[in-house]
Amino acid sequence: MRPSERPQNSGFTLVELVIILVILGIIGGMAVGRFSDLDSFHARGFFDETLGALRYAQKLAVATGCEVQVQLQSTPPAGFALYQRSVGCASGAFSLPVIHSAKGAPFAAQAPAGIPFSATEPSLVFDAMGRALLPSGASTATLSMGAFTAEIVSESGLVRAL
Repeated sequence: MRPSERPQNSGFTLVELVIILVILGIIGGMAVGRFSDLDSFHARGFFDETLGALRYAQKLAVATGCEVQVQLQSTPPAGFALYQRSVGCASGAFSLPVIHSAKGAPFAAQAPAGIPFSATEPSLVFDAMGRALLPSGASTATLSMGAFTAEIVSESGLVRAL
């Protein structure tokens, strides 16, 4: 056989395979170290969910012209819940749960176990203008979950992560 007629060998050499396995091992070790502490991921997820609920409550109040109350509970089981007035928009207690459109269940959630949750106000009410009415009359309310903090500005109803 002439050299040009020999079949070409294709594939990896043993050295190339060993180098690839070592590189994959290093990358895998870094990934396992990053994902071994999931508490920070759960805290961030619940923080984002809470901010979304606050913003939804404000938008619902503006869209319907009816006040929406957000109850924030710091003691276990910590979490939030959204309510509207039971008798029309103008009177009655906030006892009618806001229904989550995607879940078909009350718009509420509990903080994952081990996630610290605290709020300077136990509840707040968004009015038809989108303002946040705070029971204490303060100009802002603060919400914190571990390393994550949010602020609700009373006058504008702005909900922002700090």
